[in-house]
Amino acid sequence: MKVCIFGVGAVGGLLAHGFGQSAGCDVSIVTRGAHLEAIQARGLTLVLPNGEQRTQRLRAVSSAAELGEQDYVFVTLKTYSQPESADQVAALLGACGVAVFVCNGIPWWWSHGLPATAVNDAPSSVLDPDQRLWRLVQPERVIGCVAYSTNELTAPGVVQHAGNNLWKLGEPDGSASSRLAHCSDLLRTAGFHTETTDDIRRAVWVKLLRNASLSPLSALTRCAIGELGERADMLAIIDVLVDEIASIARATGHDLSGEVALAKGVAQRASEKSRLAAAHGVAKSDTPSMLQDVLRGKPIEVEAILGVPHEFAHRAGISCPTLSMLLSLLRALNSSAGRRLN
Repeated sequence: MKVCIFGVGAVGGLLAHGFGQSAGCDVSIVTRGAHLEAIQARGLTLVLPNGEQRTQRLRAVSSAAELGEQDYVFVTLKTYSQPESADQVAALLGACGVAVFVCNGIPWWWSHGLPATAVNDAPSSVLDPDQRLWRLVQPERVIGCVAYSTNELTAPGVVQHAGNNLWKLGEPDGSASSRLAHCSDLLRTAGFHTETTDDIRRAVWVKLLRNASLSPLSALTRCAIGELGERADMLAIIDVLVDEIASIARATGHDLSGEVALAKGVAQRASEKSRLAAAHGVAKSDTPSMLQDVLRGKPIEVEAILGVPHEFAHRAGISCPTLSMLLSLLRALNSSAGRRLN
């Protein structure tokens, strides 16, 4: 079974390492820069929560042109980088391959199969300029994936896995396809906990309750999730954001009322876990990827996480003033990514 991980950052590195240990998987990596050079020179190192380090030698290249057609291509690129790589992903898929897009926010294929008048018909000009992904990769070739896994790229070629290992998979059309079952089995054999769902969009919204409330505040304040949970003022803002996001999801046909309380309590639970870990002399990382990107001066995923939900709210006539304010702040922050003030 040929498996390619396209865009190997923290999450992609965890996937690559897992598949690299799985019998019967011919694994390859497409990445670039110092990360590529490190993997080619020294291998890919995964640091487990207990500090154990495991290094694997995996085939790593800078371009899909160096690889043949694949059975599965797991795309773990940031959403803003996906359109420019559409031709490479399409080439890897060939005639029969399957693309598994690991979603962080609203994905480009969101509107596939939805009524043309739906509130949540995603604006392709934001997520997929020129519809490159839609035309070249094609939404019917896609399996959606929502990952609950805490990882950080701590150095070129080194991924720190801090915990959590749940991967939710679903067809955009909600079908229980044979390829969905096979993809789930493939991940499970590689050591990942998987669940399949007939409503992958709902799974995206459930994660957005956390991502769209916690990650922006973390990025703007440079506080880890646990640190946010120690501040009453931040918890109050989180509560408002979760309610606003839930109202937008409801307008798209997804009732998340049973998930709201859990989402509002994430920061406080993270704070408690951090204190417990510190008491036992164990480092506990709860730094979201958006903050990791800010600290490295890299662009952040604003539109998929906040921009498109905000557009949905506008279409549905829903007021979301707190989300609107955060969206403006994050867009401004993104415009200055990598810039140093004199």
